Amino acid sequence: SGGQRQRLAIASALVHGPELIFLDEPTAALDPEGRRDLWEVLRGLKAAGRTIVYTTHHLDEAEALCDRVGILVAGRLVVTDAPQHLIRTFGASSRLLVPLGRIDEERARALPGVDGVTVQGGHLVLETRSTGKVLSALDAVTGLDGVQTRTPSLEDVYLELTARRDPLAPNTQEQQA
Repeated sequence: SGGQRQRLAIASALVHGPELIFLDEPTAALDPEGRRDLWEVLRGLKAAGRTIVYTTHHLDEAEALCDRVGILVAGRLVVTDAPQHLIRTFGASSRLLVPLGRIDEERARALPGVDGVTVQGGHLVLETRSTGKVLSALDAVTGLDGVQTRTPSLEDVYLELTARRDPLAPNTQEQQA
């Protein structure tokens, strides 16, 4: 199977204990268990001081495994940094999902720290870069029962950067037009 061939290729690359390891889409063709097993092997190699250059389209892998991430946009390396720093710098707002009927849109927009409000499915979605402030205000108005929080991820950073005309320019309304 493709997964067996992928495991063999990875084992062959690692068997001689290299200090520098290049892995191109290493979890392609692996089942979820194989993917998690590989993650543990890579974490062990990293802890042992090995350098791993890792290419992937699975940004959750990069976020979980990598100390530094480079993001390519239109074939150009536009940013390199630690995943959490990229998320803080370029990430989308946090999203608070409030069950419909708990608070109306107008009142939600008026909460301190709310940057935007949309309706998705059975939820009012509050966009914010001040999660604590909005949660406190929401708690005072309607309570937090059923409220879900979605924090930005490396995938959000990628989507933000690829949506910009100039990925390194500050995010402004005119760039989004």
